[in-house]
Amino acid sequence: MFQNIVGGTHGSAPYVVFGPPGTGKTRTLVAALLAVIRSNPESCVLVCAPSNAAADVIVERAKVQLNTSQMIRINAYSRTSEVPVEVKPYCSDSSNVPDVPTILRYRVVVTTCTTAARMSGFHGFPNDHFTHIMIDEAGHATEPECVASMRADCQCDMLMVCSFCWLGL
Repeated sequence: MFQNIVGGTHGSAPYVVFGPPGTGKTRTLVAALLAVIRSNPESCVLVCAPSNAAADVIVERAKVQLNTSQMIRINAYSRTSEVPVEVKPYCSDSSNVPDVPTILRYRVVVTTCTTAARMSGFHGFPNDHFTHIMIDEAGHATEPECVASMRADCQCDMLMVCSFCWLGL
C-alpha cells in the first residue's frame, strides 16, 4: 500500500485504512505521511482530522521526523482547549488561519476537516498545491466535513483512516 500511496499509482479512489480501535491506524497514517515526504521532495500533504485533539496526536507523532519549517498545525477557529506543549511550536502564530503564502511554505499542513475546507476557498490558493490528502478518524467526521476537506478540484492521492464501529460494520 505504501508504494502505491507514495508513488501515486492507485487511480482516483481514496485508500481506506480501517480496523478496531487501538490497532495502529493513526500510526499507519503517520508512517505513510513520512514515507511520502521522504520519497518525494516536491510532495505537499494536507492532514485532517475531525477534532483538534486528533490533529494534535498526528503532530505529536510526526514531529519526531518533521521540524517546524516543514510542518504547520493550523488550529480551528473554535478551539477552546489548551494546545499541548509538544504541539505549540508547530502552531500558526495567530488564532486565525495564516495567509496563503504562509501556508504554501510548508510541506505538511495539519488541521481539522472544517478548517481545511475553509482554506480551500481562499482566493489565490492553488488547486494543485497538495499532492496527498490524509484524513484520520474519518468515521468520526460528518460526510460534509470529509468531502469538503478533500478539495473536489484536487488531483491528488487520498488516504482515509477510520474504525469499524464508526463504519457501521
